[in-house]
Parts: sequence; structure tokens; C-alpha cells
Amino acid sequence: MVVENLALMQVCGECNLPPFARQALWVYRGDHKSGAKVNTCYDFVRRFGTNKEVIVFSDMDPKGLEIALTIPFANFWLGPVENLWQTVLKSRNASRSGFDDQSEAMAFLLKLLNSNSLSLPFMKLISLLHDERSSFRQEHAYSYNAVLELFPLKAKDYSRM
Repeated sequence: MVVENLALMQVCGECNLPPFARQALWVYRGDHKSGAKVNTCYDFVRRFGTNKEVIVFSDMDPKGLEIALTIPFANFWLGPVENLWQTVLKSRNASRSGFDDQSEAMAFLLKLLNSNSLSLPFMKLISLLHDERSSFRQEHAYSYNAVLELFPLKAKDYSRM
């Protein structure tokens, strides 16, 4: 399980996780702000991720979804259950400014949206983020005690669920 935000690493076990996630190995992705190198995580996943389920737990925002789609061997994204998406994106914890700062990531997602390579739930999430122009961070999912579930990233993974 690759986690985008360092602040969440200490409380991952307290999140409203699906049962399988309690047995997962949690790895911090890293970023320039924390000093942890993203390449270290990617190298680790490349070395040990073959024939493993690689799941990404990232923010529900354009950059977080881009991260999920670009981590080696990643098949699934862990995020709030689908019936919460509209609610959390309209909640007081949602961020409009966070969305606006991520226009390059949104352009990347929109390009993939038209490629038919993404799973239906992930296509729906990208469209919803685009329409709502809002984002929802991992820390807010934790404080909201949002129930989390797996979503396949690619169409091929969606068909095997």
C-alpha cells in the first residue's frame, strides 16, 4: 500500500479501512517537502511489486489520482466509498484551491479519460472531480472517518473484480 501523504502514515491503522488493508505493508511515497525521495519508493515497488497487488492511497484530487496511475504495478486506488464522493467534494473539508493548483494533473487525467483504458469507477471519479472542481485530501478522509474501499485503476482490472 503506497501512501501519498506523510502526515497520514502515523494514523493509517486508525482509518476506516477494508479488512485486507490491516495486513498490508504500508510504504510512504515521499516528496520533496519531506526530504524522502519519490524514486526510492518507486524503486522499491519496481523491485518487489511484481506479482503483488500494489494499491495507492492518495488524495482524492487530480495529483493524487495521477500518482495512483503512475506508480509502477499499481492496480487499485484506496479512497472513500463511491456513495460519499459527491458529499465529501461538497463538504467544508473539500478544497477548491487545491484543485485549481493541479491543472496539469487534471489535463493528464482528462487525456486518459478518453483513452478507454481506465475502469468505469475511476472514469466516473475523474469526471466528478472535473465537474465539481474540488478535491478531498487523505487527512480529511481520516477526520471524516470516511469508509474506504478499493477501486480498480484500469479497465482490465475492473473486469476481474
